[in-house]
Amino acid sequence: MSKSYNKRSKKVFYKKKEVPKKEETSFSSLSEVSGVPIRRPYSSSIPIQRVRIVNEPYQACSICGEKITSIAESFLTDEGYAHFDCVLNKHIEHFMPHEDEKVSYIGSGKFALCKRGEDGQYQIIEVVDYEPPTKTKEIKEYIESIKI
Repeated sequence: MSKSYNKRSKKVFYKKKEVPKKEETSFSSLSEVSGVPIRRPYSSSIPIQRVRIVNEPYQACSICGEKITSIAESFLTDEGYAHFDCVLNKHIEHFMPHEDEKVSYIGSGKFALCKRGEDGQYQIIEVVDYEPPTKTKEIKEYIESIKI
C-alpha cells in the first residue's frame, strides 16, 4: 500500500493497491445457472403428414329425417344413421325416468338409467346396449374411408 497525506486535516491515508479486474462471469438467466442446455431450433427428419378432413355425407337421420351434419356424432342403427340427440330422446321415452332418475350415455354405444342416491351420487340401474361393438367398428372404418 502506498501512503498519501492530507495537508489540511493532517491525516494519513493509505491507498489500496489496484488489483486488475477479472472478467465478470454473471449469469443472464436461471437456465444458465441450473445448467439447462441451450435451445436449438427443432428440425425433424420425419415428414409431416397432412391432416385429413371428414367429407360429410349429410345423410338423413333414420328417426327424425333431418340431415346429419356430423357423422362422427351419430349412431348406426338397423335403419341407418341417427342423431345422438334423437337416440337419447328415444331412450328417455323408453325408460320414462322419475324425478330422481336420468338417462345417460355411458360410452361404447351404451345408455344407462341412473338414479340419484341419498349421498347425491348417481347409481346405474339399467344398461341398454344400443350400438354393438361391431357397428361401432363399422362406423369408425366408414368415417376413415370418407376422409379427404
